[in-house]
Amino acid sequence: MKKLICWLMLAIMLAIMLALIGCAQKYERRELASLFNDSEGEGSFFLGCGSINEVEYLFAWVRDEDGVGWFRLQAAMYTCRIYTDEDESPYVMMGWEGGLYDGPAYLFHVPHDTIIRRYEVK
Repeated sequence: MKKLICWLMLAIMLAIMLALIGCAQKYERRELASLFNDSEGEGSFFLGCGSINEVEYLFAWVRDEDGVGWFRLQAAMYTCRIYTDEDESPYVMMGWEGGLYDGPAYLFHVPHDTIIRRYEVK
């Protein structure tokens, strides 16, 4: 009986560890849209945020899978992470995570010093 309990405890611990580690993750890199205006020669990407029915979302324009068109990405904020790095071209890694959280995941990579914490509309 003690051996059976030990094996059951070991199996439960192994199942918990596998759930925490998660399943294999596959991500696709997609370019974020650049917006241009007359006052600047360079484009800049745009990440918008807002809430719908008390759920916060992040919005962005993302390059299609075929690389020809664009689509509007609407991702729940709890599925997103934003990283700043040295790459000058903003992009998003779109994928699926397993484990305790099983659902879509969006890893946004933006250049350093591009996040504006407060923006005043004039």
